[in-house]
Amino acid sequence: NPSSFAELEQMTELEDSDLGSHCATAGGVCGWTCDSVINSDLLEGCTADSTIEMTKTSIAGREIPSANFQGSIEMRECLKGGLDGKCDTATEKFKQWNCHKCLYDPRTEDDMRRRLQIPGMGGLPSGLPGLDPDPDAPAGIPGIGSIPGLGPDTSGSAAAGKGPMIYTSLPRFHVTVSASSAPSGTDVFSQPRVFIFQSSRESRGKWTKLYKHNYGMTQPPEAVGKDNKPLVKEDPDSYDEELAPVTDPASAHAMNLNQQNRLEIDPGWGYGRQGPL
Repeated sequence: NPSSFAELEQMTELEDSDLGSHCATAGGVCGWTCDSVINSDLLEGCTADSTIEMTKTSIAGREIPSANFQGSIEMRECLKGGLDGKCDTATEKFKQWNCHKCLYDPRTEDDMRRRLQIPGMGGLPSGLPGLDPDPDAPAGIPGIGSIPGLGPDTSGSAAAGKGPMIYTSLPRFHVTVSASSAPSGTDVFSQPRVFIFQSSRESRGKWTKLYKHNYGMTQPPEAVGKDNKPLVKEDPDSYDEELAPVTDPASAHAMNLNQQNRLEIDPGWGYGRQGPL
């Protein structure tokens, strides 16, 4: 409902009890990723299938008295291909997801403008300051804590404004929520809203958002190849409004309602060994 959404939107760190109070459905993936060979069930509260152990009142084996989770959540990696926003999901477990390298520039347009306006500084220096060309350098997602299999947090270099950086990124993935109950009353959204959090063994029982809070103020990360160069070169003169980052919080977290596939059999003509169906 809108009130829980507004509170979650303002939070930067949550505890298990917050999930129990604000979330109708919970679940997800766990373990080590990026084609890891480490068994996921070595992580407390994680199954051999790389999914978080869930009950109506617990997450990863930790009881939450305020929780009453309904339904289930499935997270699947998107297959490589189409850039039209559609996601054809793969069947691999989280530990088998295919990660890739991304180039991220933490500087906003205001940062760039200020640098250009500093007297005596002139234009931007050549090259990419702060860019680590080593593909085996410590990995992470700028702006968030560490994720098992992705390496330590590298937010310090981004926050310090050292310039573009390369990190190991999760692939695109698809989140499906099934059999969740609708909240009571009339003060509800027409579509469910989803937040994606991450946690670790070091921060057991605490959760932070997977996405940066200032997304939309900086350029989105770009996928790069082994040579650390962008895989897709955009035309600087082209602009597609539909591909621009979503900055409205309610829209950024919205989900689509879709009916699951159904199979209907007309009993008027089908026959089996025992006669008409």
